[in-house]
Amino acid sequence: SEDQLNMLTERFRKRMPDFVDFSQPGEKFVQHETAYKQRALKRFQDEIGIGKLKSWLENGETAKVMKELPKIVNMNIINFTSWRRSISGEHNDPETIVAVLNAFLEAADNTELQPENLEPIFQTIQQYGLKPSWDTLSVLLWVFNPKLHAPIKISYYRDLAEELGQQLPKGRPNAYSYCIVMDWMEKFYAALQPLSPADWIDVQSFIWVVCPGTHKADEVELEDSTVQI
Repeated sequence: SEDQLNMLTERFRKRMPDFVDFSQPGEKFVQHETAYKQRALKRFQDEIGIGKLKSWLENGETAKVMKELPKIVNMNIINFTSWRRSISGEHNDPETIVAVLNAFLEAADNTELQPENLEPIFQTIQQYGLKPSWDTLSVLLWVFNPKLHAPIKISYYRDLAEELGQQLPKGRPNAYSYCIVMDWMEKFYAALQPLSPADWIDVQSFIWVVCPGTHKADEVELEDSTVQI
């Protein structure tokens, strides 16, 4: 609702006092929220990119993939065990890595966010006995297709939704629950249009800043937080 948006915008401006709009975001917002995400995305595009990643997978260079991909898109969002559970399994099995990442690439190649377009990921993950995490799933889809996807830190988003009298899906992600969360984020994207967001990084960063618990006290500097997204 408009009242809820006003409340969240007020909270956001209190935490980011030099913010005017997303075209004039102020130093604090850029430094703590958007710059490192833009850097991670650019590093993926410059140093790996979809073409090189496909080539590595085709050539069976899975050790290189599992070294370079987490290093570049880490950003304090995905922990090591999350990568393993979602992509490679306990033994970094090459066949698993190739199959799962190819499923991610196939899903990310779609121009519309529909559950059926994400099914290849979950079918493949299930086939190899993996347990997908929201963090790994959303960040990989985001770097592979940043126009359609955004990083999801689900526990914080659930807290915000609850504060707003809404409910986000519980448990691990599946094709339907992922689309429900992205649809929830899309509503923010639409509501924030008067502030001129340029991309998902702007919108996702706004959501992160206003989530309960991301700032335990307004006087605490953001870099003191153990979780950045």
